[in-house]
Amino acid sequence: QYIKDGPEIIYDILGKVESENYYENGILGSAPKKEVKELNYKVVDSSNILDTVFSIDFSSDHQKMAVSSTEQKVHIFDLNSPKEVSYIKYPTLKNKIGTKLFPHSLAWSKDNNLLALGFEDGQMVIMNTLKGIPHATFDVEGNQNQVTTFLKFTDDHLLINRSGKIHYYETKNWTRKWKTEGDTNRVHINEKKNLLVTIDRFRGSILFKSLKNGKTQESYHLSRPSRRKTKFNSTSHDGKLVSSVEVDVPLSNKEKKEVSFAILKNVQTGVGYIADKFIASGAIINEISPDKRLYMVISSPKDENYDSELKVYDIKTKKLILEKLIPLKKYGFAWFSDNGRYLAYVNKKTNITVLDLKGLIYR
Repeated sequence: QYIKDGPEIIYDILGKVESENYYENGILGSAPKKEVKELNYKVVDSSNILDTVFSIDFSSDHQKMAVSSTEQKVHIFDLNSPKEVSYIKYPTLKNKIGTKLFPHSLAWSKDNNLLALGFEDGQMVIMNTLKGIPHATFDVEGNQNQVTTFLKFTDDHLLINRSGKIHYYETKNWTRKWKTEGDTNRVHINEKKNLLVTIDRFRGSILFKSLKNGKTQESYHLSRPSRRKTKFNSTSHDGKLVSSVEVDVPLSNKEKKEVSFAILKNVQTGVGYIADKFIASGAIINEISPDKRLYMVISSPKDENYDSELKVYDIKTKKLILEKLIPLKKYGFAWFSDNGRYLAYVNKKTNITVLDLKGLIYR
């Protein structure tokens, strides 16, 4: 059996492990050491003035990382070493009152030849990464204050989430095929089933929409416990798991401070897999890796003088496999790569740390 990347475990008829092999790019090799490799990047402009990072995306071959910031270019970093290998300058865009705009989201195409940039007021720029020039430009419908928060390429389409409204564009002529009417939160694409998986944040439901016309094919209501404020953050790519933050609300001033829980649940049964408890914490980031192998929880402190706590769980075994303090301040950001191997987070607005989890997930 051909295995592109990862372990191959062979069992006997009694279910005992007979042998274990490890493959990387289809070639039999030695298993990686059980360790986490850390790479640190810094975004600096030509005047050595630090910039604010808006978004990150990994190339489809997981060799490079694109970063958008307040500088007039997209930085391209090497994932094998903490070096900036190139950059792509994009056109200067301004809103109606003349304020300079920046890309708050970006995404590589599957062949890595295009890079989509989504700006604050709905303007889109598609850059040719080989030539470093604009390939296409267009405006996405919406109000002036609606920010483009998420972009994702399929083989021949581009999905755009602008402040909860999802727009689906054909990449052949950059025309919109359909859009959703309801407000949604995080979105995923399940190309095998030709479905869009998203959360209706107001109704508390997970929706499965057809990529052909954007219509809802199936939905599941997500229950909210009493006496708790619940915010549903994201789902797995197949929509079977959902991550949420639940906060116990004190009934009186005599009670203790709010207690927060980061919870991973089965969508259909409502059964909780993993629950992590934080007392008097600030914002919580909790994400499921695209391969549905890992669950990440980051608790951001209310006090800027303290570091955040990062925890990574193995979903199958429900075990905590990584725990460390990271200098991620309040309202920070974190991303998984599509293969779940890399975890990137932005600290101090300009420093990017990438954790290579290969030694943990392939053991």
